[in-house]
Amino acid sequence: MTVNRGWAAQVKAVLEEARPRQPVKGISDSEAWRRFEAEHRLQAPEPLEQSARARRIREINRIALRYGWPQPIAEALDAAGVGALGDLADDQLDDLAGRMHRLVDSALNACDLEDTLPAR
Repeated sequence: MTVNRGWAAQVKAVLEEARPRQPVKGISDSEAWRRFEAEHRLQAPEPLEQSARARRIREINRIALRYGWPQPIAEALDAAGVGALGDLADDQLDDLAGRMHRLVDSALNACDLEDTLPAR
């Protein structure tokens, strides 16, 4: 096997040109690592609020995120004239949660959704 020395020299010249001519001013590797560790220490997550209302809101969000269904939430918020799930009344939250569960049941059982035209 022969090595083309001219090609190797060309590659070396290109790499030399790509290298920064002056050292980059900044922090040392040990300082960067110290900052990273300080920022990303393993910390226990904040405790979740465990009221029935908070659990219901998280349940609705989990279903919407898992199945990619933000539209029922937007429809419920528009109908109520509010901007966030936390602003819905308890009965409105219960209705929305029930709707989300019915959507999941319909999807898992390969049924048509309750507010759409039949797919067959």
